[in-house]
Amino acid sequence: MGVAMDLPVTVHLKRPIMEGEREIRSLLFDEPDIGTDIDYLEMLEGIDEAPPPHVGMRVSLFWIARLAGISEDAARQIKASDQKAVSDAVDAVFGAIGRSSPEQEDSAAGKPEAAAD
Repeated sequence: MGVAMDLPVTVHLKRPIMEGEREIRSLLFDEPDIGTDIDYLEMLEGIDEAPPPHVGMRVSLFWIARLAGISEDAARQIKASDQKAVSDAVDAVFGAIGRSSPEQEDSAAGKPEAAAD
């Protein structure tokens, strides 16, 4: 297991995004709550074992929005120049709580490893 990291994780955006009238210059990523885990599992229902590429992007968008506490519409505005830092923050959050990140999940099972216990 990796080195423990303090939560939340802050990402300073190179290019701000908007949520309504509010300009967002940094994102604060924190661990998911039980409701988020339930919503995630419900989102996965009916997804094939070999889903099209957009499904993986949709899963990433879900986690970015939920862990950063922003809407998916706001998360869709994250620019390519910020995507690596944002993805690293999501991975860091899952690592800090001892779970696999969405990219590391067992796609054949269609659910996070922690939920399979």
